[in-house]
Amino acid sequence: MVADLIDSSTARWKNEVIDSLFIDHEADLIKSIPLSAALPPDKPVWAETNNGKFTVGSAYKLAVTLFKSRNHVTTSNGSLLRKFWNKVLSLPIPHKVQHFCWRACRDTLPTKAKFKRRNVIAEDVCVCYQGEAEMNGRIFWGCLRAQEAWAASKIHLLSLDTNINSLQDLLWLEMVTKGAGDEKCSQVVMIAWALWCNLNEFYHGGEAKNGMQIARWAAGYLQEYWSAIEVREMVGSDMAVDRGVVSDMLQQLVERVVVAGSELMQQTIDRDVVAMPSAWVPPPLGLCKINVDGALSPIKKLARIGVVIRDHRGRILGALCRKIRALLGVLEVEAKAYEAGVLLARHLGLMDGVLERNSLIISNALKQVTELPTLVTAIVEGIHALGSTLGVVHYSHVRRNGNQPAHILARQALSLVNDAIWIEETTCCIQQALI
Repeated sequence: MVADLIDSSTARWKNEVIDSLFIDHEADLIKSIPLSAALPPDKPVWAETNNGKFTVGSAYKLAVTLFKSRNHVTTSNGSLLRKFWNKVLSLPIPHKVQHFCWRACRDTLPTKAKFKRRNVIAEDVCVCYQGEAEMNGRIFWGCLRAQEAWAASKIHLLSLDTNINSLQDLLWLEMVTKGAGDEKCSQVVMIAWALWCNLNEFYHGGEAKNGMQIARWAAGYLQEYWSAIEVREMVGSDMAVDRGVVSDMLQQLVERVVVAGSELMQQTIDRDVVAMPSAWVPPPLGLCKINVDGALSPIKKLARIGVVIRDHRGRILGALCRKIRALLGVLEVEAKAYEAGVLLARHLGLMDGVLERNSLIISNALKQVTELPTLVTAIVEGIHALGSTLGVVHYSHVRRNGNQPAHILARQALSLVNDAIWIEETTCCIQQALI
């Protein structure tokens, strides 16, 4: 039963149970499904549309897709090969390493064996493994230096005496046969790239590193790349959300033109876009303002949430840092951030407030101006249910500059093990942003 995988007391997935029952990519998919704190009852939805409602057009597209798949040999190597290449091209590794991986898997790298076959050189013996030709499988697996690197990497692969003829064979076994996750597959590709780079350095007069040095260099390079991606996500996550907001808002506005005409569209623009404040504005007397923010760390499969609650004088009533160990999407993280703000306000016993975030899509959905994809509808409905227990809850939108304290807390959540909550005190990390 799915209910056995959910902790009803916290409305969260039982990560340990899921990890023990499912393989890595299946466990990640399950944990990426956001749960509403209200735990609403199950209901049927139509998976072929964003809003979960059945349409004839979506049913026709599904029928065409099924017809095409039935008339192709879906169990053939062709479908598995597409799955393999899709995963290779989606790995969180530098683009130049992806290009190397593509060439290595297609056996188009300039090895000695290829040069000899074209009469460019007379000998094709591998410099690390005397007596054997320098071929794809030899460079990345059979070579003594390659075996040293794999052993030093601590990656649990096949036995070193297994016959591997190419890098594609190795990746196929890990990605398709064993269903390894992105992190492990990225490490495998990086070590293969490091082996190739060191071989070329040696041919051009550089140092021939041992297996331990190659493994450490590859691991350090990958971690440095992931750290750079993490920083870029911290800086640009809201910009990416804003681009998504613009796209989704345009789609919503076009639909409204068809349904209600241009007058309603103009009213929506005037109300939701032009009136957006660019700085934090204190709530009216007697109300509290709940500012929330969410951020993503796709490589580490984490989501981060920050919440700051202030009164009409700007004093901190409560704050929250939370780390969610699941690979959620942008909208799911934003919805969970709103939910965390309402839950914190209820926990503190606060009544009547303004829930604010720089996410126009979720804000409009909470105000019931637009519809949302089915994946977050349950969370939004749960927020409405939780909000009704607080009294009067207003939903507002603010630009990035007016949401800095919550944004800073969301970034700080990356270093947490458990949730951090502050009551009527200001954390040092957001002190400057409050001035």
